[in-house]
Amino acid sequence: MTEETFSDEILMRFADGELDPETVAR
Repeated sequence: MTEETFSDEILMRFADGELDPETVAR
C-alpha cells in the first residue's frame, strides 16, 4: 500500500465519519 492510497483511505473514512481527527493525528 502506497502513502497516496493510504491517504485516500483515510480521507474516505474521514468523510464517512468513521475516523476522528485524533485518530488521524496518530
